[in-house]
Amino acid sequence: SDVSALVKVLLLHASRAGATLRLVIDALNQLDASDHPANLEWLPSSLPPRCRVVVSSLPCATMTAVLRRGTAFARRLDVDVLSESERREIVAACLWRYRKRLDDAQMRALLAKRDASSP
Repeated sequence: SDVSALVKVLLLHASRAGATLRLVIDALNQLDASDHPANLEWLPSSLPPRCRVVVSSLPCATMTAVLRRGTAFARRLDVDVLSESERREIVAACLWRYRKRLDDAQMRALLAKRDASSP
């Protein structure tokens, strides 16, 4: 597949150059099932030095397969939901970069949204 070829080329070039490579795959659980993500043929079973794959996912069969891949993918970090104070802090910090802020009603409305506690 095109994805498999791209991943192999990226890893090869990074390895030859001695470069650090971080391949980030967000929402692995949302990959299109027609692409057969659970077989993970596009993801190598081992990585060159200084190359890492970071994957985010809700629990799913594909994530279980990633964790079974071996030492290259053996580290797992479960992230709990964010507390209200953590959510407020993140929102305030992000907005402050642009010298913006929300009033109390706006902050309450934002934090009341479904999945607002999800990292």
